[in-house]
Amino acid sequence: MTTFRTLTTESALIAGFCFAGLALGEDSTTNLLNLGYLASTSTAMGFGLLCITVASFCLMMGPGRALRGESMEAIDEAVDHMKEKSYLCFKYFMLELFFFHVSSFLLMWYMRPFLTALIVNIILLLFLLLFIANGYEIVKELYVEEGDAVTGSFNTI
Repeated sequence: MTTFRTLTTESALIAGFCFAGLALGEDSTTNLLNLGYLASTSTAMGFGLLCITVASFCLMMGPGRALRGESMEAIDEAVDHMKEKSYLCFKYFMLELFFFHVSSFLLMWYMRPFLTALIVNIILLLFLLLFIANGYEIVKELYVEEGDAVTGSFNTI
């Protein structure tokens, strides 16, 4: 449950940045750089909204499904569905972050002169690589394989 709350909060924040960023691409020229910026920003916002929607539905309906079930299997079923959806939400969140970074790179080339865009993109790239390295290390150390996970299922007793 905490996973869903965290994902919705972070996705909403980034989606808000994307929504504000759409106003920056208001130039009426059909520039490919402008088109790429607007497409990547819209894609990031779309994945953010998907993450928020799936997580919110799980937060609203998951506990109710578990509590209103007629047997212990209803709880197991609700937990299993919420676990599946948490992986999906995480994928949506990662795609949102990726397209947000692409959008940031393109914005610099669209709005700034060459030298300024180059310097800012090098800095953004360094932080993106640091972000990827830290994320990989965290997943490598903390991810639990499905077979190694302890379940709270009532059926295994």
